[in-house]
Amino acid sequence: MLVNLLIRNYVLIRELEIGFNNGFSVVTGETGAGKSIILGALNLIMGQRADSSAVFDDAQKCVVEGTFDITNYGLADFFSRNQLDYEPLSLLRREITSNGKSRAFINDTPVTLNVLKDLSQYLIDIHSQHQNLLLDQGDFQMSVLDGFAENQSFLSEYKKIYTSYKQVERDLEETRIQSEKALSDLDYFQFQFDQLEQSNLASDEQETLEEEQKTQSHAVEIQTSLQKVDAYLNGGDENIISSLIELKNSLAGVSAYHALCSDLEKRIASVIIELKDVASEAEIAASDVEFDPQRLVFIQERLNTIYELQQKHHCSTVDELIALQDDLALRIEGIQAFDDKITALEKEKSRVEKALMDCAMTISERRAKATSKLEKETVGLLAGLGMPNACFKCRLSASDNFTKSGRDHIVFEFSANAGGQLMPLTKVASGGEKSRLMLVAKSLLAQKKKLPSILFDEIDTGISGAIAVRMGEIMKQMGDIMQVISITHLPQVAAKGTWHYQVVKTESKNNTTTSIQQLDENMRLEELAKMLGAGLVSDASIKNARELMLHTSKN
Repeated sequence: MLVNLLIRNYVLIRELEIGFNNGFSVVTGETGAGKSIILGALNLIMGQRADSSAVFDDAQKCVVEGTFDITNYGLADFFSRNQLDYEPLSLLRREITSNGKSRAFINDTPVTLNVLKDLSQYLIDIHSQHQNLLLDQGDFQMSVLDGFAENQSFLSEYKKIYTSYKQVERDLEETRIQSEKALSDLDYFQFQFDQLEQSNLASDEQETLEEEQKTQSHAVEIQTSLQKVDAYLNGGDENIISSLIELKNSLAGVSAYHALCSDLEKRIASVIIELKDVASEAEIAASDVEFDPQRLVFIQERLNTIYELQQKHHCSTVDELIALQDDLALRIEGIQAFDDKITALEKEKSRVEKALMDCAMTISERRAKATSKLEKETVGLLAGLGMPNACFKCRLSASDNFTKSGRDHIVFEFSANAGGQLMPLTKVASGGEKSRLMLVAKSLLAQKKKLPSILFDEIDTGISGAIAVRMGEIMKQMGDIMQVISITHLPQVAAKGTWHYQVVKTESKNNTTTSIQQLDENMRLEELAKMLGAGLVSDASIKNARELMLHTSKN
């Protein structure tokens, strides 16, 4: 419930602070006194957007604070999810500067307007006149029936399953689209893979083939050069190695007489060994080198295949081609797995759909069972509100598809006069009739579930006399189980309030301000007398006001 409201520097309000009580409170004041301003300030802490025009004095920021007792509202999880400190007495605050910048706080923690708005729906229901238009909307009509049928827990379960159902629907549709696209690519991927696989590529193949191609292309020159090496070094009687042996022997004859000759002998001996080895390798290599035209053709064709694949796939190495082949294999495998994934998702959809259908049927049965009772109680309350011949029906029909609230379609049908044809409420109900119907709906819902505090903004417009008395009684009865605040211009409604607040506009030479005060018994008597006497207090209006208060206290 709303415990306290502080408004500072907002429109015509310099500073205002007022405490509210549980039960039924009424707010009155002359037309233009500023009741709508207070309502507008309250809307700010409910998350409504604002601009700099709301600031009374540009030199200071506008501040609106509302303190709410949320002890029995079960909101600890909401605070935890949004990383907020939970307090049984929670403070909602908005700050607006003259340049239009706005900040929002919950228990002194900065929050977004969306978080503030989400929390406020659990705290207070501000019912302005234009909200009577909600009665024309199927979603609101269904919420009234569900509230009366006490379907909250069933709807909560249904919405969880519905969320899963819509998710698996999206997953299935997305998978089917991906599968169709993938299937169109499958032939292309398969062709590329087959071409690479048939090429039977090896990691080091290109370098080996390129080296062998060079050898085969110059086999004759290589063999001739190697043979020449062998011939010069070791061939015939006159060769390099035999000449070196002769030099070595010559030096050996004098090495004992000269140290340098001994050293040169050893070095030549080493050279002879090395050249013999060179000659031997050249001889062996020359015999190994053999020109094979067929082998050269094969190498050239194999390398051409590799080069063409590299150019086609924009690769620079065989390893990159092998990696591409592996990737194509995975893609083909993934495409072929789409069928299994689609089958699994179809099974999951069927499972969730059955659970959703079962839950929807339970909700539909409860709705159907509650319909006649809702119709009866609505008609009974309307009779007390000056519509004794009113007829009201809830027409339920099955929907072809699952919706966020089940598989039902609803239409409220209404007739205000005896013998009148029942027609959709949106086509036949007047503004005053919708006001009474909305009050009846809120009253019935208040009996069935824990509603937040509710503020009625002149819901009694267009009402007077005995009907106004009955509307006041209904709001007073609602006040027995919840906090109800009614902004009203009718003394019959104002007299029913347990608590009475008056909005006053004060005009001076320099400015105009709005304030609010809680009335004691004498002040309340005078305010009711003014309302009865069209703004004038007379002995007759005082007497009528006293009788109205006395009658209210007895009831």
